[in-house]
Amino acid sequence: MKRLFALALSLALASAAFAQAPQPPEIGAKSFLLLDLTSNQTLAERDADAPADPASLTKLMTAYLAFAAIHDSKLTL
Repeated sequence: MKRLFALALSLALASAAFAQAPQPPEIGAKSFLLLDLTSNQTLAERDADAPADPASLTKLMTAYLAFAAIHDSKLTL
């Protein structure tokens, strides 16, 4: 009985190790990249290397940091 249980347990663990990750949902983005930062593993991606314009928030934060550096005399116009 113990051997049968051990065999069933090892088969269950082996099949779990070979289980595939679930398919990512379809989204409306042209490109995306989803990473697991703890293991540095790519979980899902679509055209991750395609060039793309920065988002508006990125532009605003760049301007904010540039003007903050000018205010702190780290940069000059």
